[in-house]
Amino acid sequence: MAKRTCLLLAALAAGCAGAPEAPSVIEKNDAIDDYIQVAELKEIDAIRSFDQLSHKVVTEKYIIISDRRNNYLAAFARSCKELNKHEITPDIRHESNTLRARFDTIRGCQIRSLYEIGAGQAQELMKLGETQGE
Repeated sequence: MAKRTCLLLAALAAGCAGAPEAPSVIEKNDAIDDYIQVAELKEIDAIRSFDQLSHKVVTEKYIIISDRRNNYLAAFARSCKELNKHEITPDIRHESNTLRARFDTIRGCQIRSLYEIGAGQAQELMKLGETQGE
């Protein structure tokens, strides 16, 4: 019995060693940081919109915010684990039609910076945030 267990564990270890490893969250965030620098994304102070804003999670540190016409990349001051929780922390906004970097929050997480991005850039950033095999 012990010999069979050892053989099974050895086979599992060998199988896992050959599997491609998904990029870590840190590697994804570093790739997005590099993308911001290389693409020279324009940093903005605020998003002003009379449309309802929606967001897509790229990583726990980055989201893409969209209204009907524009896309924006938002970077949080810390990892925002609250993005994936069902309990919603209210947003803090000082003006109802404006979302400001360094002052306002999404799901309780402070927005460190905002960048204007195009639709193609939004798709590229979403791909950077995906794990291999998804």
